[in-house]
Amino acid sequence: MGDITFGWDGPGRLVDVLKGPFTKISTPADYGKPIFALKLWSQDGRVLVIYSEMHDLYDREEVGVLKFSEALSAPSGERELSFDGGMVVVASISKCTAAEAGYGVIDCGVVLHVTGRDDIVITAGNFPCSIAVKGIPGLTEEFDPEYPVDRYRCEPMLT
Repeated sequence: MGDITFGWDGPGRLVDVLKGPFTKISTPADYGKPIFALKLWSQDGRVLVIYSEMHDLYDREEVGVLKFSEALSAPSGERELSFDGGMVVVASISKCTAAEAGYGVIDCGVVLHVTGRDDIVITAGNFPCSIAVKGIPGLTEEFDPEYPVDRYRCEPMLT
């Protein structure tokens, strides 16, 4: 078997897009339910969409891997949360992986180390096709990652 890496469907390098800066986030307005997509809005109006895609590992077992794409706008009816101070400046980015015995390394999360505030953590969620998000004020959904937090290995993201 082999490693499963992030999916990136946009121009340029993903690490450069993840640097922002971002002015707000949006998600589908399903309060209290798992989050299936998170959108980070950049200063120039671009929207980075983050979601989880399931990959089969073994018979009847699958794992979520983060996927990233760009959009020009978000659907109406989404809830939007603006960042305190107008924008978030990302100082550095970590990629979080988990090793799966007999399979390989799975890219399953990112940590955006933000200047002057808590880090933003985004991982594949415990519920299929969901994501878990921590560190965004006003986002009240429980942080429920696919793996226990101590199982992730986070290292600087270079590409």
